[in-house]
Amino acid sequence: MDHVKRVRRVIRRSAPGMEGARVIFISPAGGFFNGKYSTGYLVKRAAAISEALTPGAGLEVVYYGGTAADIVRTPVVHLEQVDQWISEWATLPNSGHVLGPRRPSSKIEEILDRGDSRAGSDMVSAVSFVGNTFPGDRKAQLVIFRMAALGTKEAIRKIAEGSPTNTFWQCFSDADDAGSEWSERSARRGGLLPNLWYYSGEYWSYRAITLGFRRWAAKGPVDNVRFPR
Repeated sequence: MDHVKRVRRVIRRSAPGMEGARVIFISPAGGFFNGKYSTGYLVKRAAAISEALTPGAGLEVVYYGGTAADIVRTPVVHLEQVDQWISEWATLPNSGHVLGPRRPSSKIEEILDRGDSRAGSDMVSAVSFVGNTFPGDRKAQLVIFRMAALGTKEAIRKIAEGSPTNTFWQCFSDADDAGSEWSERSARRGGLLPNLWYYSGEYWSYRAITLGFRRWAAKGPVDNVRFPR
C-alpha cells in the first residue's frame, strides 16, 4: 500500500480537500488483455488512485464496445480484491487450447461474444453513459478514459455538452492511435476544455495521470463549459 500513500501525498499537496472524489476507469472492451500495460495492470493503478482519494469506495470500471448496447459497468473494484476482478473481467482464458479441457469463460469473454464489442469504437456512447450513470452527486469525479483507435471530435463535443460540471476527463491512448483533435498540443493541458486533458502514451505514472485533475480541482469546477469554435 505504499503506492497509495504516495498518490495520496501528491494529491493532497496540490488539490487539498478532494477526499470523497469518485474515480471511473473506462476501457474498450476488445484487446489490451496481455502484456505489462494491459487493462488489468492499468485498473490496478487506477484502483490505487481511487483508494488514495476515497478509502474504501472502490473503482468504477466501464467497458465500451462498438455500440451503446455494448457498454458494460462491472462490479466495483476494491484494491485488496483487484486480482480476483482481473481474473474475471480482464483476462481471456485459453479456451481454444487443444491439449487440455476448455477453461471456464471469463466475464469479458462473454461480452466479446456478443458481436462487434471487439471494435471498442463507440466512445461517444461511453461519454453519455458516464453522464447518465454518475451524476454530480460528489464533490468531484475523475474519469480515466482509455481511448481505442482514433479520438473523435464528437467525443470531445459530448464531453463539453453532457459531462457533469464536477467531472474531469483524463484521456489517454497510444500516441499512434490519437486523432488530430487529441494530439494537438492544446488538448494536452486543458486547451480545448478546462475539464479535459489528453496524455499521449499508455505508460503513465500516478503523477502524470492525476496532474490535470489536481490542477483542475485546485481551481474549482467550472460551471459553464462550452465547446470551442
